[in-house]
Amino acid sequence: MKNKAVSILLILLALLLPSGCWDRRELEEQAYVVAVGIDTTDDPEYNIYTYQIVIPSKLIGGGEGGAGGAEGGKSHFETSIRARTMFTAQDTLQATVSRRITLLQCRALLVSEAVARRGMLPAIRVLTRTPELRRTLLLAVVPGKAMDLLNKVEPKLQDNLNKYYEELTFANEYTGFTTISTINTLAKAVESGGEDAVITLTALKGGTLDETVSNAQAGELPRAKGENQEFLGVAVFHNDKMVGKLGKLETEVLNMLNGDWHVGPYTIKDPMEPQFDLGLFLYENRRPELDVDTATDPVTVNIMLRMNARLVSQFGKTDYTLAENKTRLEQALKQTVEERCQRLVERAQGEFKADVFKIGNRAVKKQFLTWPEWRDFDWEEKFPQADIRVSAEIQVMWFGTQRAPTEVIH
Repeated sequence: MKNKAVSILLILLALLLPSGCWDRRELEEQAYVVAVGIDTTDDPEYNIYTYQIVIPSKLIGGGEGGAGGAEGGKSHFETSIRARTMFTAQDTLQATVSRRITLLQCRALLVSEAVARRGMLPAIRVLTRTPELRRTLLLAVVPGKAMDLLNKVEPKLQDNLNKYYEELTFANEYTGFTTISTINTLAKAVESGGEDAVITLTALKGGTLDETVSNAQAGELPRAKGENQEFLGVAVFHNDKMVGKLGKLETEVLNMLNGDWHVGPYTIKDPMEPQFDLGLFLYENRRPELDVDTATDPVTVNIMLRMNARLVSQFGKTDYTLAENKTRLEQALKQTVEERCQRLVERAQGEFKADVFKIGNRAVKKQFLTWPEWRDFDWEEKFPQADIRVSAEIQVMWFGTQRAPTEVIH
């Protein structure tokens, strides 16, 4: 009986306790930030922080008008504020927004080139500590002002901005034109001592159809209409500071060297008819192999790329299904890839002095048993003088749905 009485008492006490969490907030009581932009000011101690906030009633399925709401219009709005830190900016901004601002759904952080060149370490210290921010959110550098870009973002195929930024984060898996960059990738590069970061470049549409740009960066594509935002090329960092930019062609071979190239389009001059281009799909056959000798002076690094190719676009009349022509094509591919890789290596060592190939972490660090040995080796100092050579083996495995070129029959 005593046990039964105690059980009844505990049940009654439980019924009297308030349900739910003391700090719970209803979904409709919060303002969801999907992207944040950071720009510099004339005072180095202050930045301009731009918050892109969704309007729930104007998202798909929200309100009476579905996408765009009953009266149409954007599904988001932007607001900017000058502050010393992101924490202060968000706290102060709360005085202008009726709902509680939250970063739980934030999917992108855009920093201006000026911020990136000044140094990202102060931002990293805030971003990696803020509990609401995901380390996997998209991180991108804007050549102009991040505020201007966010104010003009208008996705054509996606009303849900969260999904829009998520899809952009992983678009590189099937293009190779940029890189997958997040807070995590930047923090890892800064803290490890064995690599330097490359961050996605994004910009508003700026090219025209009258221009020809082969190694274009974001904002330089020769095009008209369509989406007003471009993700193309990367910003190169040494430690936490941006030191340069790479265009489309350089970013492609960078991804190959890093093992980040899975499959993507690749264009070369037709080796048999140079007036034409050949379009191929390149596939990574296996991850790049690195052979490092730290006992030599300078350090010797050999990188081997093994790839397969498919011919999918041809304007000339050469039949590349013939053995001798296939060999010529494979040799041309090999030479083009090796030359582009070697030029990028020279630029990374001479101009940037940045190990954007992650050679330190992928191979050199493994030569040492302890952290003090690795630190004393000082790879950052040795990288610019290292003897780095790139070799490629490429096999053409497929020639399209029509094997022989089309001929005019008289």
